[in-house]
Amino acid sequence: MIMNRIKYLVMISFLFVFIGCNDSSSRKNNLELVSSDSPIDLIDISANFYKDINYGKSKNNSFDIFLPNTKKTTPLVIFVHGGGFVGGDKDKAYKNEYPKQIRIFLKNNIAFATINYRFLNDPKSNGVITSLSDSKRCLQFIRYHSEELNIDKEKIGMYGSSAGSGTSLWLGLHDDMKEVSSEDHIGRESTRIKAVGALETQATYDITKWGSVVFKPFNFTFDQMVKSGMEKTLLGFYGIRDLSELDSEKMIAYRENIDFLILMSNDDPPIWVENKKYEAGVPQTKKEINHHPLHAKVLKEQTEKIGLESIFYIPKLGVVDSKGLNLVEFMIEKLK
Repeated sequence: MIMNRIKYLVMISFLFVFIGCNDSSSRKNNLELVSSDSPIDLIDISANFYKDINYGKSKNNSFDIFLPNTKKTTPLVIFVHGGGFVGGDKDKAYKNEYPKQIRIFLKNNIAFATINYRFLNDPKSNGVITSLSDSKRCLQFIRYHSEELNIDKEKIGMYGSSAGSGTSLWLGLHDDMKEVSSEDHIGRESTRIKAVGALETQATYDITKWGSVVFKPFNFTFDQMVKSGMEKTLLGFYGIRDLSELDSEKMIAYRENIDFLILMSNDDPPIWVENKKYEAGVPQTKKEINHHPLHAKVLKEQTEKIGLESIFYIPKLGVVDSKGLNLVEFMIEKLK
């Protein structure tokens, strides 16, 4: 009798442990959503706006999100602001042409998020990989809470300008960075996305390649870039103290991990790229170096080489895609 009772208690205990380990609600911290007034005029669109949702411990680890009022799960577009990884804010999405884009997405029942991330001057920064990893974490956080946000986690696109374009390309072209055996359930979420948009982008974040690859037609070397005032930028970008460290084994691996040209493969999501702001001549300033039309041209050549679906607009080099799709149309086509 006593033995039967012990067996019964053991079985009950095991059952509770089993249920606790497999019940997602027991491990998930539910996302508290409190709607706020929209920062843009939504006109007649029915959607809720949620501000400053934290996805990490830093004050810059937050995002805003617009969610269409619908019972059906919705695709999502994530916007990453620019600013050279030293400035900018997610509120950039509420200025200039972006509010119109948000309204079009929402009318098509596509949610829209805009995110913040840590900068290069953050005390805990290890260079640009810290900023990039924040955006990766935000993507995984949203996927983890997709049910509460009513998001279709398999239909997520990302775009941005300058630093935001590089971030979007890095996530889109990188192999899946989910950590399947991690104790961190957010980290187990996939980092793969369905579409990438890049405005005024760079060809690669291995800046040592810019002289020999991007600016090859001008014989504009890496040393010339350094002399043009980019040394301080390079040190912060890679989190190093001296440029001699760039050729260390550690930094070679670091640079390869953020080199879009190496990361790109034909199973990556389609990309949409536009570099139109600066002239195509020999670059004279840091902005011209960073956003030169040749950056887009090099990316285009690589997509053609490996057979990756892409759309490019580089008007200063006479490149205009025959499809005529703008960025918003491209995202809607790939996410619907």
